[in-house]
Amino acid sequence: MSIFRCFVNLPLRLSILFAAMLASLETFSQPKWSTNESLFPASMTLTAIAVHDYQEMRSETIEVGAFCGDVCRGSVFLRYEENLDRYFAFLLIFGDGNEKITLKVHDHATGDEYVANNTPITFTADDTRGSPINPYVVALGTTDESYIPIPPVSTGLTVKPATATLPKGATQQFTVTVTATGDVAERVSWTVLGNNLTSTRITAAGLLSISADETATTLTVMAISDDDNTLYGAATVTIALLFDDYAITKWDNTFMLNVAKLEDEGHDNILCKWYKNGDFIDEGLSYFAGETISDKLSGTYYFELTTNKGTFRSTEKVMSIAQTSFISAYPNPVRTGSVLTLEGITERSAIEVYSQTGTLVTRTIATDGTNEISINVPAGLYIIRTNNGELKFIVE
Repeated sequence: MSIFRCFVNLPLRLSILFAAMLASLETFSQPKWSTNESLFPASMTLTAIAVHDYQEMRSETIEVGAFCGDVCRGSVFLRYEENLDRYFAFLLIFGDGNEKITLKVHDHATGDEYVANNTPITFTADDTRGSPINPYVVALGTTDESYIPIPPVSTGLTVKPATATLPKGATQQFTVTVTATGDVAERVSWTVLGNNLTSTRITAAGLLSISADETATTLTVMAISDDDNTLYGAATVTIALLFDDYAITKWDNTFMLNVAKLEDEGHDNILCKWYKNGDFIDEGLSYFAGETISDKLSGTYYFELTTNKGTFRSTEKVMSIAQTSFISAYPNPVRTGSVLTLEGITERSAIEVYSQTGTLVTRTIATDGTNEISINVPAGLYIIRTNNGELKFIVE
């Protein structure tokens, strides 16, 4: 029998009481505060617990909100994590610049509302405050913000890799090493925190699977010892855009952001920063390494986007282009004063001709298809260098 059939068959007084209970449950699921995320170019993450009068608040009817003045910059309900037996707020805070963020808590079960005693947080784009191991304490009532609810976590258990940057839909195998003294075996229970979808999960063997539709940007993977639950370790997972899905590689020396794809996904006011080997190198919707042979894309690249929907990072892309010859030149030998025809060179690649002593003789940029170079140099051996490789030719 359905809940609704039960409802209509109840006596009137019980029906009214039951209706009030249903209304209360509906109220609990509706947030008190809302945020227009499109107004802010960046975000930061806060993993917190709420402590009122030195007692942790343990209810999913508790809502935590971040404010700049009277404007809500993000809110979330506490969420129970069974493996840690704790209620966390995984809060995404939106902002722009070094704004001061204060915190509030609303109890939907009682209607009580509190302003946190914490010193205002300075908004910092892409920053992460707190973790499931060492959560940020939202201090309420008589609680002092310096209160530490649990002792520091033992370091006797290590999760590897400690950090990972993965795209949606990816998997990652995690392992654990127990270094604590005593009879502690490497038997652990795995859990993933911070996910917004249950389809993002981790197996008993430590294999993390990220849902293709996951909306969270940061996850925490935790392993808790089965022999000693005071031993646990964690890894941080950044959910990133797959580089090749959002950036096009052209001409061996250029990355171009796929703006059309981003706009189709609702992104606007797009800003992009490019990084090579961990260092910032340029800002713009494309990155051009340069026109010379030595300016080819080579190294480990990623980009960071700031749009109306927040801040996003890409996965890394390793570029290593071998100087293998795939080009042809004819006639070879060629007579001085005639034309040398080149094939197999990528459009917009540099074509450089060097003498046998290493002197640059001529330089041009390839067009799509066949390219011709006028040969007006003395007889001898010469070298053609391009992004696609190099070859030698003889002038007679």
